[in-house]
Amino acid sequence: MPGIRQHVYDHWPRYVGIALANAALLLLILMVASQGWWAYALFAAAIWLVLFYFTAVGLLLAQRQGRSPDYAYLFALGEITPTERFVQIEVGRRDAGIYLTTLLTTGKLTIIDLYNPQLTPNPTLRRARQRLLHPPPDPRRTWIAGSVDLIPLPDSSVPAIILHDTLSQFPQHGDRQRLLQEAYRILAPGGRLLLSERTRSLTNWLVLGPAANRLPEPDHWREMLRQAGFHPRQEQPRHDITTCFRADKAATPPEYQLAFKLDL
Repeated sequence: MPGIRQHVYDHWPRYVGIALANAALLLLILMVASQGWWAYALFAAAIWLVLFYFTAVGLLLAQRQGRSPDYAYLFALGEITPTERFVQIEVGRRDAGIYLTTLLTTGKLTIIDLYNPQLTPNPTLRRARQRLLHPPPDPRRTWIAGSVDLIPLPDSSVPAIILHDTLSQFPQHGDRQRLLQEAYRILAPGGRLLLSERTRSLTNWLVLGPAANRLPEPDHWREMLRQAGFHPRQEQPRHDITTCFRADKAATPPEYQLAFKLDL
């Protein structure tokens, strides 16, 4: 199961810690049970059940997301055709770009890698990049490097952009906003931005516990899109873990709209 293998590899310190905690708890249960201290044994067993629960639920959701990844859904949400040219902006995991290429016939996919160890210090991301796939060359796919301050593409040059679990890899709000502004710059008038991010939800509370409180509400991403100039058009929760957004760039630039109104 690729989704589970990838998840465990990227989060291996967590699962090593859980395995060590399980071993220690089982040893403790055997020791206190041998002394007849059943209350302590039951308490240790309850902690073990909690650890088992979080492990099992995390693996189950990783399997579900692996079977139906968000980037495949974003491709459909953006009504991208197999003959279209579009851009995917990522931080170097590559699995999304490889999969999206398989959906194309004569279309072209440009993948922009924004990874920067100073701006994206997440250790899970660093481990994910250590197992980077190196697929054979494909005429439908191009890899180029960029930054949140400069995506090396001309203004208004692409009809669609996919951002899958990318903005959240930049902990600074200003970096996220600059990246959205760059996406707006290269997107053609009438173009589509497809965004997927993990958001606060019941399922994430069940999986992450109190840590889920650090996840933003969908309103956060919706407002960021508006501030960058986009018009949010569709919003869809996925597996009650992430939320997918489609936001369009106005066909007529705002400054032209204002000039037209002034002329009237």
